[in-house]
Order: sequence, then C-alpha cells, then structure tokens
Amino acid sequence: MLLDYIPPELRRPTGRRKRGRRGGIRNRLRRRHTRPPLPSIILSNVRSLNNKIDDLRTHARYCSDFREASLMCLTESWLQPNAPDSLFEINGFTLTRLNRDANSGKCKGGGICVYINDLWCRQFTVKEALCDSNVEMLCLTLRPFYLPPARLRWLQPLSRTRCTDFYKNILTHLP
Repeated sequence: MLLDYIPPELRRPTGRRKRGRRGGIRNRLRRRHTRPPLPSIILSNVRSLNNKIDDLRTHARYCSDFREASLMCLTESWLQPNAPDSLFEINGFTLTRLNRDANSGKCKGGGICVYINDLWCRQFTVKEALCDSNVEMLCLTLRPFYLPPARLRWLQPLSRTRCTDFYKNILTHLP
C-alpha cells in the first residue's frame, strides 16, 4: 500500500480533526526539523570569513534557517593555513575547510569552508581536496542519521548512453 512508504510523522491522522489546528505539509516538515527528507544547504560567497564569523554565529544561534541547515558551504573564505579551526567554530556545527595553497599560483582570496550540522550528520570523510589555478574543490562523503529510501529512475533509451558515459567519466576521476 502507498501509505507504507510515508514516514509516520508525515501521515495525516485518520480520525476527525480538531478545528483551529495547524495542518499542511510545511508544518509537518517543521516538526521533524532534524530529519529533513532532503538536506537544506546554505551556499554563500563570504569574501573573508574573518570579519563575518560573528554574524554567522549570530545567525546560526537565532535564525532557524541557519540553525536547522544541514550544510553551510562558504566560498572565498580567505583563511590562512596557520589560522586554527577553533577561531571559526560554530556551536552545533563541525568545520571542514580547504585553504588556498601556494601551488595554485594565486596569492589572494580563495578557500572553501563547509559547516556540517551535528544534528544531521556526524560521520563524514574528505574524499578529495583539490586546489590549483583553475579550480578549488572539496569532495565530502556524508553519512546522515536519517537516510530516505532509495528511488529508481528511468531514462529514455536515447539519452541513457549519454548519461551513462557522463556518470562513468565523473566516477573514474574520483578516488
């Protein structure tokens, strides 16, 4: 039956409903904020995290969109390798970062920071960290607490070979 695949928190009660009660999918999703069906990601180009870390901590503490975000990905962090992670910690989040190094040929800017919400995921590994003159890339494997069930996809026969070749090309370059 179709209802077997819907999590119990999202199912509507079968009995009579009291008047004045808030309903809807949005409110049901808010009740399960630590287990979203899809991760919520905040992406921002901060252009120097040093002078914005206090604002980011304030948003993470008082704004529910930031506090309940699964990931906060920040580009252009401009952090130096000698700066300790403890200066940039946010309560409830784990920091992973990639600083621009001297091998990239660029001296100013760059850097990637990823804050991972502890309520959403604590197991993660850095698969690849790449910093050169063209690209800065930080590949993470995340294992969240709540894993939604897998879904099947069907591709049209003509596009199937193109998509398969594209995915094979990507997967062969990753370790």
